[in-house]
Amino acid sequence: MLADADRKTVALYCSDVPAGFPGPVPLPPGEYLGRWFDPRTGKWSEPFPVSGEWPVAQHFPWATLLVRK
Repeated sequence: MLADADRKTVALYCSDVPAGFPGPVPLPPGEYLGRWFDPRTGKWSEPFPVSGEWPVAQHFPWATLLVRK
């Protein structure tokens, strides 16, 4: 997880299923708009609200960008 200093923008990336992957990723406090990015196709999902934790993707690799509301 990468985040700017005020945690208004958070980027997550997972290239492969790591051994012992813990499941959903806990997020810094706040409400965000999240978008999945598929690096294989170069396409973004439509934005949707998320808070608390980011779900684990159904496929790998995956990336996402979260912007705090």
